[in-house]
Amino acid sequence: MVQVPLATTDINETITWVQTALDIIGEDQIYSFELGNEPDWYSNTYDNDQLVPPQWQGTLTNETYVGNYTEYVEAIVQTVPGLPNDGKIFQAFDTAAHIAQYSAILCYSLDVSTCFDLGIDNGGYITTVAHHYYQNAGGDADYLAAGLMDMAWTHWRMDFFECQLSWLKANRPDLPFVLSEVGNSLMSTHMPEYQARLGSALWQVDFYLYAMQLGIARINYQQMLADTYQPIMWLPVEYLGESPHVTANYYSQPLIADFIGSSGTTTMTQLNITSAEEVANVSAYAAFEDGSPKRIAVVNLDYWNQTSSDIDRPSVSIDLSIPSSLGVTTVTVNYLSSPVGAGADADTITYAGSQWTYDSLGIEVTDVRDDTETISVVNNIATITVNSSSAALISLS
Repeated sequence: MVQVPLATTDINETITWVQTALDIIGEDQIYSFELGNEPDWYSNTYDNDQLVPPQWQGTLTNETYVGNYTEYVEAIVQTVPGLPNDGKIFQAFDTAAHIAQYSAILCYSLDVSTCFDLGIDNGGYITTVAHHYYQNAGGDADYLAAGLMDMAWTHWRMDFFECQLSWLKANRPDLPFVLSEVGNSLMSTHMPEYQARLGSALWQVDFYLYAMQLGIARINYQQMLADTYQPIMWLPVEYLGESPHVTANYYSQPLIADFIGSSGTTTMTQLNITSAEEVANVSAYAAFEDGSPKRIAVVNLDYWNQTSSDIDRPSVSIDLSIPSSLGVTTVTVNYLSSPVGAGADADTITYAGSQWTYDSLGIEVTDVRDDTETISVVNNIATITVNSSSAALISLS
């Protein structure tokens, strides 16, 4: 995805960006053009000369955003030869997270339904609708539990995307809704004990899975290198005195990839967890292939940390009901965990007993920890134990 400017009033500059990207990157390597970044932040009174063009659009309403967007898209399509898909390659909205304001901003600042009614895609050039998401402004290690590991708060906030998702499903099911910029925080200072710990990775697992449940099609997790903002998954080069390394956040990805699988037919749903006792901060999701359940992910976001929790590590036992018609006699359980708990960095984290490190050049290092389990199905029940501050992927054998 290539971002090209909408804030500038010089439309020729935007056309030059598109043409240059096609010439240098190549049309077969470009998924879409993002026309304008966070246009809901554009302001008539913005005065940072280092960040704005000499002449800029100023504050945009639904009407002026649609007017400018369609004018620029039409000019690009008419001027730039060789656009892929006959010009149907533009991403729209890319609105900001607004971490301090939720429902009103998410649903009504550059409103999807209003903008489509105003004709934003009358030319048929939009390929995706996008929004940005950051969990919060961030914090230190003491805020990890409340800031990232409160599942109910995360789900509550993500549910505000329903207003956009439901409209698209009913009116434009051909257009996927994507989160084109995601991070666990907009940290004002680099704080890895919040941004890059096992607790951060577990938040990411549940975030991705719940996003799938809502109908969000794709997620781009930020890999921005900056001295004040680094909720990244790996650091490829030495930077600001830090050696190259893989962060804890990366460990969310192989579990999510295994949950999705490679069949190309996977569907999924969130599962209800019923219990006589309250079960907080635990979620479960099932992956199906051709209608048959294949994998179940369980995320236990209950906060436990070896150095700060004054109790032994708790756990939950979950009875999975597995119909005999599936013919499943055992299940295999791979864990995402660390003996250190929520505050662990990547050095002690494993998924399925494996690690991915800078020393291995990102190649999987297997058999680091022997914690994969095979559980028998007894009377159509498989009982799985998941420690606090860990996750499990259960494969139905």
